[in-house]
Amino acid sequence: MHHKCTIGTSSRLLNNLHWTQKIRLVSIDNPLRYSYFRSHIAVAEEQIRQLKTSKYVIHPFSKFRAWYQLFLIFLYGSTLVTKALDTGFTLRERSFYYYYTLSTDVMCWMDIVINFFTGYEIEGTKDIELRMWSIAKHYALGPYFLLDAISSLPKAIFYIVENDRSKRLGLLGTISLAGMFKLARLVSLIRCIKNSTEYFSVAGKGVLFLISSTVMTMTTVHWMACMQFAVPRIKHYFLKSTFDVRKKLWYHQGDLNLYSRPFTEQYIHCFFKSTAYLLNIYLSVYPVNLPEEYVLAVVTYCLGKILIAFVWIILAVAILNSRYMNVKYAELTNQLEEYMAQKQLPVRLRNRIQQYFLFKYRNRYFKEDLIVSLLSNNLKSEVSLHICGSLIRNVALFSHMTTTEVNKMVDYLIPEIFLPNDTITQSGSHADAMYFLNSGTVAVYTRSGREIDHLQDGAYFGEIAILLKNETRISTVVAIEISHVYRLNKRDLRKYLLTNKKIMEKLMRSAEKKYHEIVRLEEEYKTLLLERSLLRVQNLGKASPSPSTAVQSGKRKA
Repeated sequence: MHHKCTIGTSSRLLNNLHWTQKIRLVSIDNPLRYSYFRSHIAVAEEQIRQLKTSKYVIHPFSKFRAWYQLFLIFLYGSTLVTKALDTGFTLRERSFYYYYTLSTDVMCWMDIVINFFTGYEIEGTKDIELRMWSIAKHYALGPYFLLDAISSLPKAIFYIVENDRSKRLGLLGTISLAGMFKLARLVSLIRCIKNSTEYFSVAGKGVLFLISSTVMTMTTVHWMACMQFAVPRIKHYFLKSTFDVRKKLWYHQGDLNLYSRPFTEQYIHCFFKSTAYLLNIYLSVYPVNLPEEYVLAVVTYCLGKILIAFVWIILAVAILNSRYMNVKYAELTNQLEEYMAQKQLPVRLRNRIQQYFLFKYRNRYFKEDLIVSLLSNNLKSEVSLHICGSLIRNVALFSHMTTTEVNKMVDYLIPEIFLPNDTITQSGSHADAMYFLNSGTVAVYTRSGREIDHLQDGAYFGEIAILLKNETRISTVVAIEISHVYRLNKRDLRKYLLTNKKIMEKLMRSAEKKYHEIVRLEEEYKTLLLERSLLRVQNLGKASPSPSTAVQSGKRKA
């Protein structure tokens, strides 16, 4: 039954708030809050606590914070790109890039201000800190405030503030170095991606892992590409390299002369050069002459080794995650092969066992009993109802049952798999259960061995001996192909199925009809067998000579 709430759970205090204040409170719809606030009443109490503590604090599990993290993905991603470009390449005045980097720096300062108003999670206690002074102290004394402030200094504004070129070079070099601290926010970018994908339910753990790994890899490659230009420039900013030294730089060698070329050509060459070093490839077109170039080449090479190992780990984890069930099934089949070899089972039995495992697990091994044991009773009922859905639709008998009766009964249906030629019920055996055929085909035989019927999906059998008070079964049922059946024990049958009068009447009529039909066919088959036996005896009597005829024929021969 779907619940649509008609009783208000929010207090009058919450209902009278402005929408700008409501979006800063902890949200009941935020899936990230379950580790801290598992019930609606716990969320309501946290909202009231937040209002009493401070009206201006932003809760880390609020709607505002969830949408703001989407903005942070853009902000951190763009600044990680632009700060590396600012460090390595010349900023063109009065260009779009000039205003763009200036605006991102302003937004970074806005983020710094917002961080002073955003609560944080206290590790180990499952509590949320909402006091303004504690939040400000935590952020100001933490690792990010100083790095955020230094790396957010707008480099573009110094083109306007300082006109002296020699002084401006030193300032630009300092700001370029400071911008490199923005790389510390790569971890925050990954965390924002994780929280956003979980909040909006747009990706699983495997996809999230690939996205995060791709972001980290591309960021590393981009920064190393920018460092090919940045390292010589930073040295020039602080050490004022001579003209002869600058002429030895790699981008001044040969026909390259990249310094005077457009930015796109510069970046492509830097990207190509750094990628080659990352892959341990030396290109003669990019000579190495100066000590800083040697150091950069060694650092790039070492990072390349780490990056390649990281990529291989990513691929291995992704492949294992995508094929984990296949790997577990292969491990199970290997153990099964060893077991059958150790027990010296015959080939026919081995094939049947393998056929059974293939049908049951479908190349995906899982611990069903363990998984089901972890579910609540309501979830177990829902799972059972879904699994038995095709059976309930195919068996016309269940159409006379209410939803409640079906829900109760499916919990007691026991799934079983029978291979071809497996005997499901044996005539003359004690009747302890009724069977419902979910998929497959079975053959019905009388006691004397006559095949009288084939049953397929949606059929049921085994009810005759239970309903007609016979202690033993009057027919044998054998699987023709791999058959998936559900068994309902006699006690559960009487408790959940026979209490319904319509079903009871229908089953009784069906059982009586089947019983009389089987008895009739059995008698006919016995009569037929008897006639065949008498006919065979008569034929044998005609074929064998009488004693008097044999004596007379002997005298003639004599």
